[in-house]
Amino acid sequence: MRWLIALLVVLLAPPAFAQDDDDDSAADDDSAADEAPGEAPGEPDSTPQITERVVVTATGEPRLLSDAPVQVRLIDEEEIRKSAASDAADLLRRAPGVPVMSQGISQRGGVSGLSLQGIAANRTLVLIDGRPTAGDSGGVIDLSQFPADLLERVEIVEGPMSALYGSSALGGVVNLITRHPPPGTRLSGRIQGATDKSVQGALDIAAANDTGYAWEATATLNHAEAVDLDKDTPSTDLDQRTAFGVRLLAGVHRDGQHVEVSGFVTHDVRTGVLTVTNNAIDHTSIYDSPKRNDRFLGSVRGRHETPDGKATVRWHIDVTDYASLFVQDLRDSPVRADRRSRAGLISTQARVDLRGLPWLTGSLGTQWQRENLAVAQDRVEPGGDLAHLDDVLPVSEFSVEPWAVADLRLFADRFEIMPGVRLSVQQAYGLAVAPSLAMRLSLWRGASLRLSGGRGYRAPSLKDRYLVFDHAALGYVVYGDAALQPESSWGANLSLEQQIGTVLNVRVGGYANRLHDLITFVYDGASSSSGLNVYRSTNVSGARTVGGQANADLSLSFLRATVAYRFVWAWSDDGFFLPDAPIHGLRVTLEGTVPKVELVLFTGLSWESERYIDTNQGLKSPGLVRWDVRISRTIDHKHNVAAYVAFDNILNQRRDPNREGDFRPADGFRVVLGMRGALRFPR
Repeated sequence: MRWLIALLVVLLAPPAFAQDDDDDSAADDDSAADEAPGEAPGEPDSTPQITERVVVTATGEPRLLSDAPVQVRLIDEEEIRKSAASDAADLLRRAPGVPVMSQGISQRGGVSGLSLQGIAANRTLVLIDGRPTAGDSGGVIDLSQFPADLLERVEIVEGPMSALYGSSALGGVVNLITRHPPPGTRLSGRIQGATDKSVQGALDIAAANDTGYAWEATATLNHAEAVDLDKDTPSTDLDQRTAFGVRLLAGVHRDGQHVEVSGFVTHDVRTGVLTVTNNAIDHTSIYDSPKRNDRFLGSVRGRHETPDGKATVRWHIDVTDYASLFVQDLRDSPVRADRRSRAGLISTQARVDLRGLPWLTGSLGTQWQRENLAVAQDRVEPGGDLAHLDDVLPVSEFSVEPWAVADLRLFADRFEIMPGVRLSVQQAYGLAVAPSLAMRLSLWRGASLRLSGGRGYRAPSLKDRYLVFDHAALGYVVYGDAALQPESSWGANLSLEQQIGTVLNVRVGGYANRLHDLITFVYDGASSSSGLNVYRSTNVSGARTVGGQANADLSLSFLRATVAYRFVWAWSDDGFFLPDAPIHGLRVTLEGTVPKVELVLFTGLSWESERYIDTNQGLKSPGLVRWDVRISRTIDHKHNVAAYVAFDNILNQRRDPNREGDFRPADGFRVVLGMRGALRFPR
């Protein structure tokens, strides 16, 4: 308790920066005004919220959030820094109305994906700075592998966005936008620890000068101990994890010409214990299961503007290499299986934006992409013999996708219509057409009506078609199918937003999606046996999802409150509810400021209903109620030093290890202590 008492003393002590001297106060004001966007000196901690800012994901170029033709959920840099989140998955869990679902055995430390509009997480396209990256197990991008300290903002657009971003965007798009150097030189850092023995830290140095040169280097660390919900068994419900991340960026920006080079590396090591029971012979086996995930993203991009500003040419070349190792080591036995997979992605794109008329702009471009995959196992058999198995021989495919989008704004920008079309030419599947249409209408003062729709298209990934998840030691095997057909969808979104003065914003909306040839895993009873379940990847006839959401944001000088309710109804043509799609979700947050002592008090309460976790509708994961409280205090405005204490999951609602199908989080109540600060040097 000593560390908790010490931090409370810091939080409640008189402000170190309080001055009666007018000159000192003026100096502090100048320092605050020079802070980079997102470094709000007076609010070091809160939950992420959606605020008015500039966004790029809706149209591919900067637009005011309130003027975007489709609704965008924005988590900006200020909210990211205040959240104290360790990674992108942790960050999105705190945002109102955004469900982050863990996938299957990922409860033992695997991937965290984002499910939008009741559609599975591998149909959500995750972008890094607007460009695609290679997926992980089952094609899901593991959001927990992207440290929050690397992010400048996150933008989420729901519904089919294939006209702008290509395949895999049936459910929507999540754009993780990384930080860029502010003017001058800045050294910033963060460190936090928790009662569950987790530690996170980050160090960032960035500089940009008046001649147009800029660079930035960021290093992150995330360590968490294993979670064991049942002390009577050796298995761990959440792996021990140690992850490192490093990002380097350098750029030149001068006279409308911009060129940037960046590299991003993550190294993620996890260690856990698995127990597998064979009911046929009443025998339990214990496996040590270390895992390793390494990711590299390299990018070169450029933007070139004509002197008159009527045309902009943009291009980029991106390379992703993702390697993973999954080990199953049977205790007290030579039996061991090392499963290595490697996925790569090379993507290039060229784009031209034309602004010939004040009321009409257009964009056209083309994207070329090459994906490769190889998976192999090295096994030690019970007798000690060595065996090598190629789950997926090295395979690669390419695609070419030209596209065009127009943006027409009429009646003094009160009415906007944005049609678009994308042609997808897949090496294995030929040509597909994905049109889209978005409209925005300003009804009256502060009111906007948005309507968008389009066709989503997703060709089966190499993992869907060729991968064999041979987890016999865990009791199941999953087979891909080379004969899979592409998925497609038609979707529509409608929303109404009303801004009342500067204090209240209300948004209500609904959506509907019709999916065809949906790819899922089905149980193969004929091939299964006692102790080993066999699943096969296949196309089902289709599915439908309908739902809606209502949000209200109240902002006063001393109080901020949000309420977000989400409804999802997702079912297949075969009559079953889609897995991992809770019908109801509600989140309420309150944030109050006590100016004289520079305290910010925050509380958030969320509820999510139960959900099916299998297509047989035999298992349900229970609903979840989560209550969080945070207290933060600015210690020094000049250096943006802040301390915070957080009480996460106060109700300690977590998974019951004795309940089959309970996919609630394994981590329970914890206290988090942290501090952050930044030094800024004159240019």
